[in-house]
Order: sequence, then structure tokens, then C-alpha cells
Amino acid sequence: MSSPASLLTTALGLAAMAAGPACAAPGPALPAPVADELPIHAVQGAGHVSPYLGDLVEVRGVVLAVGREAFWVGAPRDAWDDEDATSEALKVAFGRDADAPAAVGDDVSVRGRVAEPRAGGRAENLQVTTLVDAEVTVYASGLPLPEPVRLGEDGRSLPTLVIEDDGFTSFDAETDALDFHESLESMRVSVSGARVVDPTTRHGEIAIVVDDGEGAGLNDRGCLLLRDGDPNPERLLLDDALSPLPAVSVGDRLLDPLVGVMDYSFGAPKLLVTGEVRVESGGLRRERTTLPHGRGDRLRVATYNVENLSQASGPDAFQDIAEQIVTRLDSPDIIGVQEMQDDDGPECSGRPAADLNWHRLVVAIRDAAGAEYAWADVPPIDGADGGQPCGNIRVGLLWRTDTVSLERRGKPDAATGVALVARADGTAGGDHGEGGGGVQLVPNPGLVDPTHAAWDRSRKPLAAEFRWKGVPIHVIVNHFRSKGGDDPLFGSHQPRTEHSVPGRVAQAGVVADLVQQLFDAGNEHVVVLGDLNDFEFSDAVTRLKQVGLVDLVETLPEGERYTYLFNGNAQVLDHVLVSRSLAGEGTDFDVVHVNAEFVDQVSDHDPCVAALAVPGTR
Repeated sequence: MSSPASLLTTALGLAAMAAGPACAAPGPALPAPVADELPIHAVQGAGHVSPYLGDLVEVRGVVLAVGREAFWVGAPRDAWDDEDATSEALKVAFGRDADAPAAVGDDVSVRGRVAEPRAGGRAENLQVTTLVDAEVTVYASGLPLPEPVRLGEDGRSLPTLVIEDDGFTSFDAETDALDFHESLESMRVSVSGARVVDPTTRHGEIAIVVDDGEGAGLNDRGCLLLRDGDPNPERLLLDDALSPLPAVSVGDRLLDPLVGVMDYSFGAPKLLVTGEVRVESGGLRRERTTLPHGRGDRLRVATYNVENLSQASGPDAFQDIAEQIVTRLDSPDIIGVQEMQDDDGPECSGRPAADLNWHRLVVAIRDAAGAEYAWADVPPIDGADGGQPCGNIRVGLLWRTDTVSLERRGKPDAATGVALVARADGTAGGDHGEGGGGVQLVPNPGLVDPTHAAWDRSRKPLAAEFRWKGVPIHVIVNHFRSKGGDDPLFGSHQPRTEHSVPGRVAQAGVVADLVQQLFDAGNEHVVVLGDLNDFEFSDAVTRLKQVGLVDLVETLPEGERYTYLFNGNAQVLDHVLVSRSLAGEGTDFDVVHVNAEFVDQVSDHDPCVAALAVPGTR
């Protein structure tokens, strides 16, 4: 080997990668290489684990990018093999907060041990082939970088249907997304026509499709819908680990070819962009409900997850939510609210009441439009319902006092569930007698079986009996268990397990039991709404439909069915289900897209509103 122009050496173990800065003193001398210099593609191999795992190897290449704890080295083009299945680049760890031993464009030799650490040390994440305990020799600087591999049209096409269908028993780099991204691991790639399908997250990530979304099946607003059996593996996540990313919304375009290196973190492959990114706005505008305005002949019910709203929220949070309720949702008669926190938000005071929050919200609504709303909730036991620590999120109800009435009965508390009790006047529904049955809810409003094991560390539903134009309407507002803990779509467990599903199915069963009791007692008009944290085709929602409820989101054209965006997948989490008596002719439904698609969002959920034709009204 020729004499180096300069020699920089680091000897850093995996422990240094995970905890603390590197020591100033050099590490122990490394043993002699087990083999002569190897091609990078040989170290990577055509698979998810290097054939040289645990061995000491030496490779030669050009530094493609440098991060805080690692750099990426790629082989020059003339050293590549002819196999798309083998990556031509490697990640080299040099330790947290240590000085990088090389710079972009350096011609380097790297001698180190081949490791396959999992991103973040989490078992559900994939492994990334990495050289550790590395000696780095710099021979020259300022070399041109290898041309990036183009993704999309006139390059390598991203898989469009399969993430991983064989449990990693075969390596299918053309058809399986996980194998495709493994074949490009650590390489320099480029994309053109990047179109945003999820706004910039708080973690600095952006989901895109390439080639302006050609063939991706985007809807009219530029969203990529999650469908049963199609997880949209053609999505690509951009990450700001190496260069800042702009604040963008759905439909915006990122100009010029984007170039970066392929990496993996937090359950998904990522393109770590290098260089400045320019943006062309897509001009997407917030919606107003398309339901007829102010007719008064239909009952308007809505659901809205207000994302941890409390006195600790931003200075305009209550006003912004109120403005959306008034001008975007047209002041519905009844609103089921999710994620109202206690008054001091994430402060650990031990006081779960949210009276000040509710009062502030109804005042903001009144100030925005003059409509007067009443509210109801049942404060949870401190720390018992999950969500942000000490926030005590809960569900609640708002209703217009000029159109809807609620007779309060009993004294609800966090341990008492609603019961169906014979009406004191002996009638079959009060002064009107239609659709009311011979029972009433006590307490009203009250929680649904709050001590049931299904609600452990989760929000308890709130049920209430309203009257609209003389007819009883039973409304149950929900916030089912989150998807936290599920295996990631692009994770190491294939086929993946959705660990949270049984919990939501159990919760749906408890709610379905109450709905069935209401039906059996002659109460025909029932609304079940809220953030169910699951899709319209899921087992939990199916359980609710089995007792005779109709999911109104399924009455919309497929391209309009989404209330939430996650990693570029537009999906339904928020629902309004109604009894068949309320699902007939004259009932309409609308998802009002005002938040999820936009980087400047009031909440991460879009609200939904239904206009219900109610039989038997006066």
C-alpha cells in the first residue's frame, strides 16, 4: 500500500457509539486485517446481513457525507459490480460528539470490524451494516463524488405494493421495498419531481413521492391513501440529519434533483438529504364543510381531536380551534371532543379537572360567532388514562344550547358507568314518545363501563342522551387505544404484528354492548363517534358495525376518506357511526381537511361533521 498523504486514526467501540464522547487517547492497536482490501459491495453482500459480520475488513472509497456520529463511504463508479442487489457504500461509525476523521470528497481507506447494529438499539428496527472500531487513512481530498443512483423514472423504480412478503427468506431487491432499500443502503441517490405527501414533522422529516407522483394514485388534494392491502411502499421519507429541510405542506414540490445518502432510523428507510432544498408551493387550501349551511332541518354532529389542548397550549390555540369550529365546521349542534387535557396540561399537579379549558373554549366559540355552547366531561383518575404524562387527556361533549338540550341526571364520576333505568314518568320516551324507549341514561352524561379491563391506561367513552326537536339522540364519544407499540411497517418483524389491535377490538366490544342495549330498549337513534385510532376496514370498526351501526366515512368517494396522515399515508382514524335510522336519505357526511395536510396545523387530526336526517322530529 502506498504511503498516505495524511493519517487519521480513531478506535471507537460500540459503547462509544451509544454513550458519551470518544476518549482523547487512542484505543488499542487493531489486529492485522483478515484479508486484503475488499470491494465495498462484497462487504455489503446481497442481503440484510453482511457475509463478513464480526470480521475485520479493509475497504477503499470516497467519503459521500459526514454526520455527527458516522460518515458514509462509497466506491468509485469504476469499482461497482453489475448487481443492483449489492450496495456500493458503507456506514462508518466514529462515536458520538467525536471529531469526524474525514471530510466529504476524501479518498479514504477504512479498516474496521463489520457490525449490524439495529437503529436506536430497538429490536423492531432493521440492521444497518456499519464499520466500527475504525482506522481511517486519508489519501487525498477534494475528489468528485460518484454519480448518485437515480430513483424513479429512467432509474430504479421503487416497489409500489410489497414491503416484505417472505419473512426475509429471499432477497427480492426489485419487488420488496425492504430489500430494495437494503440494496441501496448508505449509497448516494437522487430523486426528481419530489412531491410532498405529508407535511414537515416536528422531527424534521418529509414524506414524498417521486416523479410528481406519476402512477402513485394521488387523490385530488395530492394525498396518498392507505388502502386495505396496499401500504404504499413507494413513499420515501426525507430526513434533516445532514441538512435542514424546509417547512412544507401536502402538494408542495421540492425543486431540483434531491441528493442524499440512504439510511434507516425509527422504523423506516430515510433519505438523508445533502444540500439546500428549494420549494414550489402547491397552493393547497383549507376546506370548509360542504354540507348545506344553516338549514336547521338536520342534526349536525361532529368529532374533533384537539391534540392535547390545555391552558399550556400556544397563545392562540383556543381561538384557532374555535375559529375552525365556527367557520370551517359551521357550528355543529353536537361535537365530540378528544384530547382535552386538564387545566395545567403536562404539569404534574395531581389535579385532573379541565373546567377552565372547557370554559375558555366555549367563550372563544361565542366570541367568534355568538353561538352558545355547553360542555360536559368526567375528569379521569389522575394518571389513569394514558396520553402525555400528567396531561390527563379525556373525551368530552360540546352542544349548542339553542338547538339541543340535555337533561343532567345523577352525579357522574370516574368509576361509575352509565346504566339504562326505567323512566320515572313511565312513558316510552318523554313528551314526544318516538324513538325514546322506556329507559333513560343514568347518570347523564356518564362513562361507559369505566372499570372494564379494556380501558386500562386508556380513555373511557362518554355517553349522553340529548334531545333534538323532541327526539332522544344517544351519543357516545370515544378515543380508543393508540397504535403505539405496533411493529413498524418497514420493521424487522415480518409479517408485522399490530399489538394494539386486540385492545381496540375489546374496547369496541364494550361500546357495542351498550349500543345493543339501547337498541333492545327501543332507543333507535344512536351516534358513536370519535378518534377510534383504526381504519374503516379494521376489526375494531367492524365490531361496531356488527351491531347495526353505519360508518359514514364509507359513504364518501374513496379519495376523500382520510382524517390523519402518518409517514405519507393518508388514513381514517376519526369516525362517525350512526344507527340505520339515521343513515337514510338526507344524511350527509364530510371530512373537513383543515389540519392534517398542513405544516401549520392546529391539530394533527381533521375534524368530521355529519348532517343527520332524524325521523320523527317535530
